[in-house]
Amino acid sequence: MRSVMVVDDERWIRRGLIQSIPWERLGLELAGEAGDGEDAYQMALELAPDLLFLDMRMPGLDGKELLGMLSR
Repeated sequence: MRSVMVVDDERWIRRGLIQSIPWERLGLELAGEAGDGEDAYQMALELAPDLLFLDMRMPGLDGKELLGMLSR
């Protein structure tokens, strides 16, 4: 089963994604969620998810910067 993290600064979008995806049926497990890039970075280092649903435009650390930091 692949682990997934959802990252978006808008809570209603995170909730919508989490509630609308049939995780188990797709062989996925929700590892965690974060509301900003900085929290997501720390969480991703700790949880090492296989997949990220990532908002590219967030205040502070945005999705592109987060991907760059995680790829090092």
